[in-house]
Amino acid sequence: MAARARKHFGESILSAIVHINDYDPNKETHDFNNVFFEAQPNSFSLSLLKGLATGVSGKGPRTVRRQLVEPFEPVVDEAVERLEERKLMIVSGHQILFEPAWAAFGLQRAIASRTGRPYQEQVRATHLIAARALATADVLNKWTLTRVAQHLANIYYSFPSSDNYRGDSSIPLEFQRANNARMLDVFAERTDAPGNIGVVAGSGTTEKFDKQRGKFVIPGIKGDENRGTMGVLMQGWDVLPVGGVYRKNLIVEPGRIIPAEDVTPEVIHAAMESVVAASRNRHGVPAVYAKA
Repeated sequence: MAARARKHFGESILSAIVHINDYDPNKETHDFNNVFFEAQPNSFSLSLLKGLATGVSGKGPRTVRRQLVEPFEPVVDEAVERLEERKLMIVSGHQILFEPAWAAFGLQRAIASRTGRPYQEQVRATHLIAARALATADVLNKWTLTRVAQHLANIYYSFPSSDNYRGDSSIPLEFQRANNARMLDVFAERTDAPGNIGVVAGSGTTEKFDKQRGKFVIPGIKGDENRGTMGVLMQGWDVLPVGGVYRKNLIVEPGRIIPAEDVTPEVIHAAMESVVAASRNRHGVPAVYAKA
C-alpha cells in the first residue's frame, strides 16, 4: 500500500506536502476489513478545509471562497430542489488529489449558504469514493488524508483499475475485486435514499502528461451500466459534471445537472469531454479525455 501511495504522490505536484507512512495492519485506516469510514465534521472542519485550500492553491481565504463556492451558485437552486426527492452525484476529473474534494466542498458550502442548513449536515450526506492508497498518506506530517477527508464526506475505499494498482502482485487481483464488491454494496446501501450527495473522479490516480500528444490525459471513466465507476453512476443518480483547472490555478466550473433518467455511458463520456476537458483547455491546461 505504501509503495502504491509513493508512486502516486511521487508524480504529483503535492509530493512536497504529502508524507507516506509504512503500511500498518494495526491501524484502523489500514485494516483491509474496513471499506467505509463515517464522516466526522466538527467546529474545526471549515477552518481546516479552508486553510488546506489556501495552502494548496496559494490563494487568500476570500479568493478561495470566491473560486470554490460562487461557481456553484448558478446550479445550487436546482441542486437543492433535486435533493429533496432525488440524489446527486458529482463527477470530476483528477488533475490533482484535491480536485474532487474541492468540487464537493464548493457545492456543500453553496447549499449551506442558500438553505441555512449547517455545513455539518451536508457533510454527513456526502459520500466520496477514494483510492485505498490514501490510507497511508498524510499532509505535512500532521493530518492523515483519511481524517481530513472525514471532515468533508463519508469515505469509501476502493482499488482503482489504474496503473498504480494494476498488476501489483503484493495485492492479489482477487482480493482487490472482493474488496471493491463489498465497498460497492456498502455504498449502494448507504446512498439509496434521496438527499445524498455522491462524489467520484474519472480516474483513481492523477492525470498524466502525454508527451506525444502534448496534453494531459483525463482517463476515461471505466465500466458499463453494471460495473465500475460507470455502473455506480447508473444507480439512479442525477449527475453534476464539474471541470476546472487545479494544477496552475484554482478555477472550478460546474456543468449542468443531468437527470438520472437521461444518464447513459455515452452522455457521461460526452460530459467529461464538454465540461471537464473543455474547461482545462479554456484555461491554458491542454487536456484530452480518453474515452474508455
